Amino acid sequence: MKPRIPYLIMIWALLIAWPSAGVVAQEEPMADPEFTAMMAEVRSFRNQDRMVEALESLERATKHAEAEEDTQEIIRCDFMYAQIYLDLDRVSEAQFYYDRMNEQLETLEYFYGNAASLYIEGRISSMEGNNNLALSKLIEAKQESNDRNLLNRITLSEGEFYSMLPNSTDRAITRFNAVRENSDPYEKYYLRARAFMGLADIYIAQGDMENAITNAENALKLAENNEFAKIVERCNRLL
Repeated sequence: MKPRIPYLIMIWALLIAWPSAGVVAQEEPMADPEFTAMMAEVRSFRNQDRMVEALESLERATKHAEAEEDTQEIIRCDFMYAQIYLDLDRVSEAQFYYDRMNEQLETLEYFYGNAASLYIEGRISSMEGNNNLALSKLIEAKQESNDRNLLNRITLSEGEFYSMLPNSTDRAITRFNAVRENSDPYEKYYLRARAFMGLADIYIAQGDMENAITNAENALKLAENNEFAKIVERCNRLL
């Protein structure tokens, strides 16, 4: 009989990325095909590190949402603006859209609940050097949402934040392993590439170059196939 330990470890790792028992991760309902296509374009440009084009596409999506007077879509745009500006280390601009999003959330029930707000708070806290506070915000965000894409993003950030804390490497590896097995509806390959890169960074720090190179090669393959420019650059520096 084959040992079941690796299988059980894999299942446990996947559960880390999911909300509590009894809650099934879902995709955000989007009834507007034109807006959905615009946001898909934004995500594609963002993950390819084509940030000028991502912001231009997001501006078009925002104008569409405002013309339709669809507050849910406007919140989604503000959430994406906040994420992109944090990607660019432009915290004050991210804060503007974070604040505007929260104003809307005070009076409107939203699919993400408060998870979007908590996720942005967590990322800002990490950028300010407070990874313990950042992780507490992410844990709370997980409890507030069952959206599959947001949960995967949260789990990836957990892995990155744990990797910066002492004595938390195992927790980081668990999160990265969960994300590398994700079936995200929008960003599956990008999230997998980031998870492989996170694992490579950990193994480099541990001096385990065999595993570091294996994970970096996996990240590079995904990144080259999907034009994730920043990940390609990082992998090439490592390899």
